[in-house]
Amino acid sequence: MKPTLHRLLDEIRSRKLRRALAIYVGVALPLVGIANMLENRYALPHIWFDRLLIVLAFGFVSTLVVAWYHGKEKVQRFRRRELIIHGVLFVAAAACVVFVPGRESQIRPLRTAAGKSIAVLPFQNFSDEKSDEFFSDGVTEDILAQLSKVADLRVISRTTMMQYKGTAKPIGVIGRELNVATVLEGSVRRSGTRVRIVGQLIDVSTDEHLWAESYDREIQDIFAIQSEVAQQIARALAAVLSPQEQERIATAPTASIDAYALYLRGRHHYVHYTAGENEKAIAFFTQAIALDTTYALAFAGLSDAYSQRVQRYGYTEDWLDSAAAAARRAIELNPEAAEGYKALGLAYDNRGMAPLALEQYERSVALNPNFDIAIRNIGLLYYRTGQLDRSLEAALKSVALAPDNVMGYVQVGMTLKVLAADSGAEAWYRKARQLDAENPFPLLGMGELVLIGGDAKRARSYVDTLLRLAPTLPPGLDLLSSLEALSGNYRAAFAAYEQSMSGPRGEGAFLLMKLGRKGEARRTAEDAVERFRRSLERGDMGPTPRWELAAAFSVLGNSDSTALWLQRAVDAGWRDYRLMLRDPLLADLQTDERFVSLVARVKASVDSMRTASLRLLD
Repeated sequence: MKPTLHRLLDEIRSRKLRRALAIYVGVALPLVGIANMLENRYALPHIWFDRLLIVLAFGFVSTLVVAWYHGKEKVQRFRRRELIIHGVLFVAAAACVVFVPGRESQIRPLRTAAGKSIAVLPFQNFSDEKSDEFFSDGVTEDILAQLSKVADLRVISRTTMMQYKGTAKPIGVIGRELNVATVLEGSVRRSGTRVRIVGQLIDVSTDEHLWAESYDREIQDIFAIQSEVAQQIARALAAVLSPQEQERIATAPTASIDAYALYLRGRHHYVHYTAGENEKAIAFFTQAIALDTTYALAFAGLSDAYSQRVQRYGYTEDWLDSAAAAARRAIELNPEAAEGYKALGLAYDNRGMAPLALEQYERSVALNPNFDIAIRNIGLLYYRTGQLDRSLEAALKSVALAPDNVMGYVQVGMTLKVLAADSGAEAWYRKARQLDAENPFPLLGMGELVLIGGDAKRARSYVDTLLRLAPTLPPGLDLLSSLEALSGNYRAAFAAYEQSMSGPRGEGAFLLMKLGRKGEARRTAEDAVERFRRSLERGDMGPTPRWELAAAFSVLGNSDSTALWLQRAVDAGWRDYRLMLRDPLLADLQTDERFVSLVARVKASVDSMRTASLRLLD
């Protein structure tokens, strides 16, 4: 009698199992190769490849079963046991296909919790002309902007990354500082009509190269190179690109390389945020438009610079009309470019037209989910319109995209302050101070926070430090004025108010009244009423002019108008109920039933939002 193993081998030969398996493997392996090629070429979701492997694995077992029962020469009927085995295999395969988890990376799995995230280091300028620095910076920004259009990626902002220009820090350190999984570094060399761009994508946790490529082409191909780099990196990070995102990335912004160079120069000057640099930016944007009258990004840049004239540099609000016109032209030329909507939002924002500005900012972020400036502006609009939970959410997202931008931390702090989450607000202001001890705005926030809590001594220490750093900062002088007024030092309070040069306001009228200058106080209050009524006529929808009207009418002794405008300020989004209770201008209203009811309503709204908002910080 033959041993068991010999009998088994004889059965395998007689049932032709080896031939069946050879045929199966010969068909399956090319299928795997084709599937892998298609996945890499078209950035298909990994789950489809994994499912194919599962089906082939169970198919292998099923082939064994078929060969065992039907491999002999004569035809055999299906047996019940065989059908049960196939049924079990089918159910098991279906379960694995349905519940198989997706993988995180296409080329190599990223060993980090930062997910699909990237920081783009400023590309080195290897051009013969060092004046071409603006060009290498521009290429960096444009590649970053292309990547930002991919919703499946988190892309660190341009302002944050420019802080690393020329850094000698290791990639791993940069990655940990920014909480990203990958870092892109590279170089640009421009020579005559040719450009050479080299890039490499590095896994922060392993220092491995996930992708590397060099491009040596005519400079007219610069946009195609930027598009190709962005798409290759998206594939390397297994990011899913929608057809719309692919189209936006592939679209060249202009047909004129000379116009593009002028636009890059304009953008280079714009981000320095000084009056002189802003005027240079306007000149370069205008020259770019002269070369290409269909250049949407140049119109958007021009719009931003016009808005900055009003917002930062003291120009009249008429320039906001020019800003809005340029932004609308940018949108008309390219409705798929986020920059035009952001520019129009900024023009509306400076007019105080919060709902219109918010609509444009949200359109901008829909097209570019990593547009940190638009996201931060959305957060500020939510803050001003009283939607504090949504304001905090946007502010936290802006911090994630720009982790070294002090104003993002300040924005979180000021939102938490109005939510009466004082310990959280103080922690975020301290983080901002750690990032930049010379920035006055964290000190401003801390001073306002402790003053609203009744600690005048600490408030004074913050104000003193703030004004040493920025002695003419209007919000700082306003805080000093409020501090002195609450301390009963009305002469010092009025001196700070005058120095702030903030125009006629109820606060100034109140201080004049306390100094016994009643005629001047009434004229100032009347001027304030006229000033803020004009703001409303121009379309300002925010709570601030309504609050200022309430303050002016309070000095004029008109309690009905004060209560009416306070109500309207709350309806427009005013949520700082603690300031309502401590503001000396409203002292006479503290027992008015209308005022008491209004404060209670605002406090209830804030309490509700605080509960939801603090979950975002967990």
